[in-house]
Amino acid sequence: WTTVLAGIATAQPTWLNVAAALEPGASGERASELDTALKAALATDPAATLRVLEVARQRLSPAAVCAGDARTTGLLKPAVETVADPALEAKKTASLEAMG
Repeated sequence: WTTVLAGIATAQPTWLNVAAALEPGASGERASELDTALKAALATDPAATLRVLEVARQRLSPAAVCAGDARTTGLLKPAVETVADPALEAKKTASLEAMG
C-alpha cells in the first residue's frame, strides 16, 4: 500500500489511473491516505492530476482533492494556478474554488 501511495504522489499518469481505480473502494484510513497522496500529486504535477479529477467522483473530485486547511490549500493553490491547458480550465476553476 505504501508503494502505491508513493507512486500516486509522483503524479505519473499510470499511478493516477491506479488512484482512479482504487477510489471507489477506499474507505476509512485508506481513503484518508489516498486523499493525502492525491494532494501530493496535485502539488507535484497539477495538470496531470487535474486530468483524472471528475466532479462526480467522491475522492477524485476537484472539491475533495483541493479542500483542506489553510496550510494545505496555501501550498496547492500556487501549483494549480500554473495550469495553462484550456482543456483543464473548468477543473482548475473548480479546484481553486474549493481552496477558497
